[in-house]
Amino acid sequence: MLYPDYFRDHNLYSLASGIANFLNVKRGRGRPVELGGRRLVLLLFDGLGWSTLQKSGFVPPSGSTLEKFTTVFPSTTSTVLTTLFTAQTPGEHGVLGYTSFSRKIGSTVIPIKYTFSGLGERDSLKEIGPFEGLFPGVKPYIWETQAKVASVLPKGMESSSFINTVLRGATIRTSSNFWDSFESLDSLLSAQDRYDFIYVYLSEVDFLSHKYGPTSWAALSSSRELLEATARMAERHRDYSFVVTADHGHVDSKRVFLNRDQNLLDMLDLPPYGDSRAIFMKSRREVGVYVKEKYPQLTLFGPDSFDSLFGGVWERKDMPDLVAVPKDESAFIFSPKLRDPEYEALRGHHGGLLPDELEIPVLKLNL
Repeated sequence: MLYPDYFRDHNLYSLASGIANFLNVKRGRGRPVELGGRRLVLLLFDGLGWSTLQKSGFVPPSGSTLEKFTTVFPSTTSTVLTTLFTAQTPGEHGVLGYTSFSRKIGSTVIPIKYTFSGLGERDSLKEIGPFEGLFPGVKPYIWETQAKVASVLPKGMESSSFINTVLRGATIRTSSNFWDSFESLDSLLSAQDRYDFIYVYLSEVDFLSHKYGPTSWAALSSSRELLEATARMAERHRDYSFVVTADHGHVDSKRVFLNRDQNLLDMLDLPPYGDSRAIFMKSRREVGVYVKEKYPQLTLFGPDSFDSLFGGVWERKDMPDLVAVPKDESAFIFSPKLRDPEYEALRGHHGGLLPDELEIPVLKLNL
């Protein structure tokens, strides 16, 4: 298992601090990555772990720099994106996992959809209040910059409370697929009134890694083709610096279904939350004894470990009592629905501390 070292210069947190500095916003307690040039493009390939890139056959172009970084914990999209656009550690901003606990409403929620756990409907929590009301630790640096910012996002994502919080003030273009995204990016890069910072989010590698596994032909081929297209785009627009990175990698998982463990569920104050490979538990009972005996493949972390796992803790009352992380490739599936066949069938999972999910690439072009 690996552990995120937030305060060295090869962690996604240090990249986020470097982007904030590039936009003239001073953030972060670590070593910000130095980013030169007058204008910057950041492409985030969801799910493109270091190992996937290495196996894809992609050859970095001459003059580029490819480095191995670690992401944050939990190694999952909502936590990573919040760190990326706040230059705060997970423990500071409080968005911890695909599902997080909100003390304000006493329930688990899905931050990236801003809805209650188990609901497919996006933004159902708007009636309770704005995103920053439930997650007051989130302080995006884009709110503070005078730079001109744009973003290219999958269609439907642009109207979410999560995106309207972390990217508030940015010009947003939407796309239907990767090629559509690159047409939008090319248009922004060619605009007469130039942008200082452009962010592009691409979901194809993550979708294919979840469905078929991270070493599948589909995942590896899409990774290589997307990276090669990015290199060609950077060559066309040499007046922009390009940084390509990811939020996490994947492991090809064997599944454990926590819905079937009624003994465990009876011991918990809330259903398990977090992620399939970063299981958060709240309980007033000695649940750790039971979990150790029942699931020896899990490593258990209590509050004494939270500062190192999450990079400091802003509000301890919002934290779980116990965090369980698999030492092997197991994915611990819990669905608020009685059955969720699509989720249960996924092969690729992430969120934990194995190298395949925690190690990510940082590719620099025109820098």
